[in-house]
Amino acid sequence: MTRIIIMTDLDGCLLDTKTYDHEEASPYINEIKEMGIEIIFNSSKTRLEQLYYRRVWSLNNIFAVENGAAVYIPTRRDFERIVNGVEKRVIDEKIMDLKEKTRGKLLWLEDMSPADFSYITGLPVELAVLALEREYSTLFHPLRIGRRELETVIGEIESRGLKAFTGSGRVYVVSGSHDKGVAARQIIEYVSRRGRVKSIGVGDGLNDYPMLTVTDYAIVLGNMELYNKLLLVKKDEYIIYRDGKGPKTWFEAVMELLKKEFRLARE
Repeated sequence: MTRIIIMTDLDGCLLDTKTYDHEEASPYINEIKEMGIEIIFNSSKTRLEQLYYRRVWSLNNIFAVENGAAVYIPTRRDFERIVNGVEKRVIDEKIMDLKEKTRGKLLWLEDMSPADFSYITGLPVELAVLALEREYSTLFHPLRIGRRELETVIGEIESRGLKAFTGSGRVYVVSGSHDKGVAARQIIEYVSRRGRVKSIGVGDGLNDYPMLTVTDYAIVLGNMELYNKLLLVKKDEYIIYRDGKGPKTWFEAVMELLKKEFRLARE
């Protein structure tokens, strides 16, 4: 029997991009679980953030953190860890001089309080605390810096074997050269040890592109650029696009694919 897994991003997918409320997604997740389908996180969120959402949604399976920087496999007592990324300590060492040079122009992670991060992103303060506990990346927020100077800083970061990217333009992530696709392959390989698997990937940002090229099926929420990019490498019949984001749209798109490809539907 073929098992189905859903590998998903969190923000904009199972979490509303403005409220970050987890309660709206709870009945959808429960319904998917009752169908015998496994939900697996592959998100930019930190380990502590994902442990929080795994707890409130009663999920206890494998997951990938910080854009695929590490994959965590549950064991009886803790987790086994597959590391794909660069540790934050190493990243900080590589860009220490850049931080000193740009202080006052960029707000770096170590100068960012949970209240600051909450104000910048809209994330509740108690969750901002978890978001700042990064293990394989660091962050900065543009304060007083022009576009050209910002591009110069990003170029400096890239010249040191790292990458800097942003989804919102409000917070930039500095990390190693890993991506969600690396973690997606490792997750699929791991779950396939228990038998044949069909994988569905769900994402809403360009950082989800590597993951969505690896999964058998792809669901894109509210990002036409991502959808068009996927069309270049994946057949149209294996992709579903929905012009919207958040838990309700996530669930509707998932159910559409399950009905279309697997003949599964709600009773």
